[in-house]
Amino acid sequence: MIGSVARWLRRRSERSGRGGDPVADFWSWWRGSGAATLARAFDTGRVDGVAQLVEPRVRAIHPGLAWEFAPGALSRHALTVTADGDPALRRTARRWLQAAPDADTTWSFHDLRQPGTLDVTLDIGGVHVALDGTTVAAERHGTALDVVVHHPAFPGLDEEGRLRVTRLALDAVLGEELVELWLGTVATSETPPPHSRPLDELPRLLAPVVADAMPEGEMGWALLHGTTEAGPAIAIARNRLAPVQAPLLSQVATVVVPFTDRTPAGLPEEPTLEALRALEDDLISAVGRHGMLLATETCGGTRWLHFAVDPDAECADVLRSGVAGWPQGQASVDTTDDPSWEAVAHLRG
Repeated sequence: MIGSVARWLRRRSERSGRGGDPVADFWSWWRGSGAATLARAFDTGRVDGVAQLVEPRVRAIHPGLAWEFAPGALSRHALTVTADGDPALRRTARRWLQAAPDADTTWSFHDLRQPGTLDVTLDIGGVHVALDGTTVAAERHGTALDVVVHHPAFPGLDEEGRLRVTRLALDAVLGEELVELWLGTVATSETPPPHSRPLDELPRLLAPVVADAMPEGEMGWALLHGTTEAGPAIAIARNRLAPVQAPLLSQVATVVVPFTDRTPAGLPEEPTLEALRALEDDLISAVGRHGMLLATETCGGTRWLHFAVDPDAECADVLRSGVAGWPQGQASVDTTDDPSWEAVAHLRG
């Protein structure tokens, strides 16, 4: 990568053979000599050898992680180790970040790329691509913004190269978290799509979408209706069911609650509705910070409560205990490793 901003990036690579806890190994090296060595390299401009110091230590954590250095917002330098768009690695990157030392005036740390600048030129397979030439067409779809990205260099790049430019350009204007949270379909085009705008206008285009989905600054909920073979269905789902909101919650636990006090359509009668709401509140309180209610679905005499939970916190047992006394049938809890939250993908707006 070349450009007017000192920014280092390494793509995915192979796992090394180092043993032990690679996260602890990384931060032990960092505290011992790494931080001072790298700061001196960037401050003096003698950056040869930086990659050889960092690359094997990051790939020892996981080969799918990407890393980069950039100027920090409040520090001279920032180090980011990111899952690079792979939900399965968000938990690993967050564990790395949680073990980091406190930020200071020299170093800060992130597990998601921060907004930066488009004044950067990439070398993609020998083709130099200036990010400030990127344009975008955006269309709102529910609580997301679908985008089509164009760059004049795209006809000379393969699909992987176009996607790489697109990902880094979007991260530069929004930051990786907002990209994963608020953008829906992301496509590339070799020709300028209709109604294209300079990419740096994207934050302004996104602002009203975010405002509508987060009333009073908190993520809102959507009420959904449908019809199934078992009768009418009602769902309540958190807006933007994107796992970047909670990287450590990589397991989905679904609480299945039958009820017999129901209408002919299979929906709960009023006393049972209040009992189900009280049960929901109790379960949310029981999992605490180790879990998050994503959505509920109700149909045919059953309510499903979908929680994202921390697999290390034994939340499934907590939830089973919470429904053990349910009086209208045998409640159960099903869990699956699901870092992409695919269990609730059908409820995404």
